[in-house]
Amino acid sequence: MFSPPESPKLKSLQRLRTTRYAWILAFLMLSVLALAAAALVGVPWYQSVTGMGKVIVYNPMDRVQEVDALIPGRISEWYVREGETVKKGQKLALLQDIDSKYLDPEQLRRTDDMLFTYRQKRELVRTRLGTLDEQRQALLQARAAALPAADQRVEQNRQKLAQAQQSVVLSEQNLTTDRLQFDRMRQLEGSGLRSRRDFELTQQALTRSTTDLNRTRLSVGVAQRDVQVSELERERLQFGIQLDLAKVAENTVKARENMAEVEAELLKLEVDRSNLAQRREQQLVKAPRAGKVVRLLRLGQGSSVKSGDSLCTILPEQQDPAVELMISDFDAPLVRPGQKVRLMFDGFPAIPFTAFPWAAVGTYGGVVAVVDAHDDGSGRYRLLITPEPHPHSLSWPKANEQKAPYPLRPGTQVQGWVMMDRPVPLYWEVWRRLNAFPPVPLGDPNAKKEGGKKEKDYSAKPVLKR
Repeated sequence: MFSPPESPKLKSLQRLRTTRYAWILAFLMLSVLALAAAALVGVPWYQSVTGMGKVIVYNPMDRVQEVDALIPGRISEWYVREGETVKKGQKLALLQDIDSKYLDPEQLRRTDDMLFTYRQKRELVRTRLGTLDEQRQALLQARAAALPAADQRVEQNRQKLAQAQQSVVLSEQNLTTDRLQFDRMRQLEGSGLRSRRDFELTQQALTRSTTDLNRTRLSVGVAQRDVQVSELERERLQFGIQLDLAKVAENTVKARENMAEVEAELLKLEVDRSNLAQRREQQLVKAPRAGKVVRLLRLGQGSSVKSGDSLCTILPEQQDPAVELMISDFDAPLVRPGQKVRLMFDGFPAIPFTAFPWAAVGTYGGVVAVVDAHDDGSGRYRLLITPEPHPHSLSWPKANEQKAPYPLRPGTQVQGWVMMDRPVPLYWEVWRRLNAFPPVPLGDPNAKKEGGKKEKDYSAKPVLKR
């Protein structure tokens, strides 16, 4: 068998031999490399999308509100100070109106006097309309009574005319009889059979018959004229009443026109009065809702403001906290509503482990509520994060509790990590970061892992008890 040659016992060669500590170090290094290789293959890594943002109020009506001046004017007096808590409708400041239309201090009283005067005028016009209506009713009743009486008079005169005409016929018959009697008596008197006296009586009767005929003919003419006069009187009465009714209708139209003018003027004065009252109320600046006065933007008496200028800022009491995160367009396609987020607020100590959510402490859970459809102009997309409704999740600090030792105020800076649904091997994450690739696409959040179980929901614990 071959055997190495014996070497002389040299001290320098003995010093170059590997020591026991070197073997231990080499074993440790190999173990670390083996563990690293095993970790790269077997350790699951939860990927995330990182974003920076701030705390906001989710409900738009609960966000910080600026109280604006509704009218141009000068600040006369402040009733509150910064940091003071106010109620809804509480007085904040008093403005002095500088509009030339509203400088008269007695304008409201004078407007009320004008309204009172026009209301009286309206009542007078209404009384006049009532009187005109009574006149119209009286004229209608008078026409209803006068026209039948006129018709009766016409009919009466017509009957008188008929009677006169019959009298003419009778007078003509009497004249004919008396003329025959006269002729007969004249013959008899010429023959000497009758006396002169009888002849004269017959002549007298003929003259009387002739006179009666003329008188009855005259009465017929008078009766005809009476009929015509009564008919004309009836027409005059009818036209007179119709004219009076037309005058009453004309006066009624004028009264209604005056009523319309008075009503229009009253409406105008009421609008002016309401605007003036609103203008006077707008001089008093009131709190739109309960909250805390954060900042007074216009200070000092005599400071002039325009309509729409901000006077102060109020933070409402009731708040619905949310987080506004900004992410890059590189990661935006991987985020959807309902996705879980881990949050770390500035001022609240935390130890985040985004790759291992179960090991993180001090972070708070959230859920993606809104993903903007377009960027902000610089390639960033906004996410709105609301508190996670999970019962085991660490609740956010209360921003609206005044006694809370560490309230979460709007505007606090936040760092967030939008968690992907499925873990990946560690070597995949290392390879992704070396190649600047985005995280893997999202999986189905309701998908079950192998074995029929859903992925475990990890909830972080507070780093400190507050």
